[in-house]
Amino acid sequence: MSAADQKIKDFLEYIFRSQQGSEHTIDAYRRDLIQLLNAMNKRGIEDFQDLIRPVLMSALSEIRQNGKVPLKNSSMSRKLCTYRSFYRYLMEHHLAESSPFDGIRAYPSQRKIPEFFFEEELSEFLGGFDETLPAQKRDKLLFTLMYACGLRVSEAAGLVWADISFSERIIRILGKGKKERIVPFPVWLRDDLEG
Repeated sequence: MSAADQKIKDFLEYIFRSQQGSEHTIDAYRRDLIQLLNAMNKRGIEDFQDLIRPVLMSALSEIRQNGKVPLKNSSMSRKLCTYRSFYRYLMEHHLAESSPFDGIRAYPSQRKIPEFFFEEELSEFLGGFDETLPAQKRDKLLFTLMYACGLRVSEAAGLVWADISFSERIIRILGKGKKERIVPFPVWLRDDLEG
């Protein structure tokens, strides 16, 4: 086993012993580090302490393109987290003097454009509920609330009657991070909510 392979093995054992990651996390770390080591070896670098910035940038480019489709920014950011954690470990254990990852920024997140219903599609969707059945009547109301008030699924599902003020026509929402926000609901939704 090479010195670099031994460092990977020791790091993964350290992560396992300190209970900082699940088996899946440790497997992902292993794959990421072996991928980095292979890219380094192709460039004549055999140990992590010898990795310099220009070689690192070339290696990261190869890792990103390693397949038919380039890796997403989120996948590359996860790999960077692995590499940074590994180099912190190496430095803490005096196995490397510095980290070539210092100053390398995370890849920007690629936000997906949210999908939405056109008005006709929404009408058709809501028209498919059988309101003679209590569960379907409730579900239709929840979907209508999400659409009309811009609620997340978790917010709509967590609503209780005490959250709704019919006199003020508002709903108190407990959103992400336990933050409360006040959302008005349209007049036409009042009868459905009261019914």
